[in-house]
Amino acid sequence: MLFAQRLAFCVALTAPIPAIAQPASPPAPEELGIGLQHWLADRLGPHVAASLRIQVTPEGDHDRVAIADRRMGDAETTAVIRAGADGRWSIDDIRIPSTRFARPGGAGAADFLFKVGAQNSRARVDPSLASPSSLDLDLHDLSLTGRGPGLRREEQLDHLDVHAHLSPDGQHFAFDHDATLTGWRSASRLRGAAAIAVGAEHVHADARIAGLDHYRADALLATVAGLLMTLPAEVAAGEGGSPLPPAARAALTAWLDALQGPATDTHGEETINGLHVAIEGQGEASARQVHLAANLRAPGGMVQGQLEIGVDGLRVGGLSSDAAGLVPTRVALRPTVAGVPLADLTSLILEATEPGTDPDRLEADARALLARRGVTVGLDSLSVSLGPATLAGHGQATLSGHDHYEAEMHLTATGFDALMSEAATNPSLQRSLPYLAVMRGFARPEGDHLVWDVTARNDRLTVNGIPLSANGDDHGDRR
Repeated sequence: MLFAQRLAFCVALTAPIPAIAQPASPPAPEELGIGLQHWLADRLGPHVAASLRIQVTPEGDHDRVAIADRRMGDAETTAVIRAGADGRWSIDDIRIPSTRFARPGGAGAADFLFKVGAQNSRARVDPSLASPSSLDLDLHDLSLTGRGPGLRREEQLDHLDVHAHLSPDGQHFAFDHDATLTGWRSASRLRGAAAIAVGAEHVHADARIAGLDHYRADALLATVAGLLMTLPAEVAAGEGGSPLPPAARAALTAWLDALQGPATDTHGEETINGLHVAIEGQGEASARQVHLAANLRAPGGMVQGQLEIGVDGLRVGGLSSDAAGLVPTRVALRPTVAGVPLADLTSLILEATEPGTDPDRLEADARALLARRGVTVGLDSLSVSLGPATLAGHGQATLSGHDHYEAEMHLTATGFDALMSEAATNPSLQRSLPYLAVMRGFARPEGDHLVWDVTARNDRLTVNGIPLSANGDDHGDRR
């Protein structure tokens, strides 16, 4: 997140002000500087804008803009700006500085050093939004180190390549973002806790937000930067546990509002190759590939969301022999949710960021939100590979009030008998044999696979038509 705070400057630099974009009569440097200050104050809020120092220097056929954030040192992010005859702005030679900055706060104090190597970044902006605008970041050899009484942190990134585009789409706009990270390594120890190291060989992420209206297209670019630049240092450093200050809450509210257009359709996807995680004293895990995706729409103000989670080539070290054999080598699932009011979800997100929020009340409000009549929770697909067996399934649950629901699940398995045979002779699986035997007893054979059809309605649960309960009848609480 501290990387993101530094990069937020680039977002600010890619949005010149429509009011001063007059290519036939380019503004004087002092007018450009004042206009930028006012634009940033409108978009990022007065708290952020007040901490920025903006200087504009004429250089022949262009102006050089320098922006520094006093809260994070006086190092300047610079760019060359040219106003074109077609009304579009060219922003070239965007330079993010290497810098030292301090985080005050007694026991939470820390000193940070941010470094960036070779850079080749630029932007093309149409202030009227009548034609596409774009931002391209090409950064090499980024690093961040932090030292303090309760913090040891080192983070390195060999290469970051980012492409962002805002394009007119009929009467609306689409925002596309594509990022590639290579050679990411992070290690930290917080307040004497166990050290954590995380790394990935290659990460690719892309996102698309379609159906934005003019106001939200303009606000979205700015509020992302505003949110990042107003986060508390503890949150930005990945420590968590800090309430959001008023400026950050205002930016978060604006960001949520920017995503609430009735036609907005949001999609994000990320693939991580060569992931490795190690926790001091507990062990380590790796995965050949991790895939995450999310889709979110809110037609009529009701959220429709879908997640995709996939882990392939999973390996866990440091486990006992009993546990090691129970780790699946591949997991893929697609959970969904529908019928959640977007306004209520937004209120819950803002409640979670309030200073002094009661965790019990927050949990109760989250449960109440999901228990509303008409909320549907589903599992479009599930696939788990464990030894010679593969389990697949899908299901759905519809809520009709507190503790009232209807749910069904269809599960199939191949290689299940081979898994039981292996469990009988493999010490790492023997403890699971009784549970596997119970599952096998309820299964319905169909060809080369086994089937379990599970249904639940309030306090009634059946598997393949056989009622289940804790006391042997079908009237107990089976939830």
